[in-house]
Amino acid sequence: MIQDLVQWKTKSVNGRKSNQVLLDFERMEGLYTGFYYFNLHFGKSLMKLAPRSMDFSFYLAEHQFGMFGEDVKYESSRTYKEKKKKFFGLIPRKEPAVYDIVHVSDQHSRIRIPGQHSKVILTVHDLNYLVELDDKKQMEEERKKHQRMIDMADHIVCISEFSRKTVLENLDTRNKPVDVIYQGCELAEFETVERPGYLPKGPFLYAMSNVLPKKNFHVLPCLLVGNQYELIISGIIEHAPQREYVKKIMEEARQYGVQDRVIITGPVSNEERQWYLQHCTAFMFPSVAEGFGTPPLEAMYFGKPVFASTHTSVPEICGDAAYYFKNFEPEMMRKNFEEGMAHYQRFQPLQKIRERYDFFSWDKTALQYLDIYNRYL
Repeated sequence: MIQDLVQWKTKSVNGRKSNQVLLDFERMEGLYTGFYYFNLHFGKSLMKLAPRSMDFSFYLAEHQFGMFGEDVKYESSRTYKEKKKKFFGLIPRKEPAVYDIVHVSDQHSRIRIPGQHSKVILTVHDLNYLVELDDKKQMEEERKKHQRMIDMADHIVCISEFSRKTVLENLDTRNKPVDVIYQGCELAEFETVERPGYLPKGPFLYAMSNVLPKKNFHVLPCLLVGNQYELIISGIIEHAPQREYVKKIMEEARQYGVQDRVIITGPVSNEERQWYLQHCTAFMFPSVAEGFGTPPLEAMYFGKPVFASTHTSVPEICGDAAYYFKNFEPEMMRKNFEEGMAHYQRFQPLQKIRERYDFFSWDKTALQYLDIYNRYL
């Protein structure tokens, strides 16, 4: 496939770029999120591998202009949102196509397609509202929003088989193609890493992701009973729902008398994240709502034992390289953890764990999307 792409990349149409592709990366404005890292790594691999016959534009925040190279065009999400022009809304404008292809990189996009003849590729990461919301009215509103995005698309891509199954069961895809393209995983390893802002006092368990109820971090403090482990959780905690969930995590820790050994750091730098991943005893990922789930793969890069949930896409992504909590009853969790650690220490399955990380490649992801673009050009 790589060889085919190299041959394809040398081609051009009448010696010039002729195919206009817009990448909707508006959600990159939220740093340290899954959407941010998806767009960052996908965009860089795409620019590395794309053929000369494709002319790319990026739709993102003005302060991020230039991050994918100076030889591509940039459209400002801020400008268009304020002026409510071409790129705001969900209904295509009835005017000649500005772009041959518009790739909407997540299902929460607010972009309006500039031209009724543009082909729209939509990436759906998850339908987490099915897990996060209890109110039927709110769920129906979210379903309608997601359905509008599906209606707007010509081709739908899901980031896991689980996401694809969920889309097909809950939305009407109207017989449009619905493919699965796994996202990649790329952890930039730093040769020298300074100690993080919080330095653990001894062995510790590590968890990282957006600190929200769907991540299920509050079930973890029970694992600190009867040992001296610390639990360190890193992730965004600046908004009200996250601050409320931090309270719940700490309330759970107080019930077990381990509140002094539960540390929530907030977001950390890439260097700090690497330090925690390199030095942790094990990585915890009890999430109950994932379209993909990158954090455990990053821990696998360093050969760490991963303890994960059996919910949504997590088993699909982690495979048999992780250990799983059969349920979230404290006694069963402690049993699963002790058995998993005993297995890890006895058999040292480091190669198997690292191979799982290596399976997911951003270059592979970019090539598969380029193949879809080419079908519509």
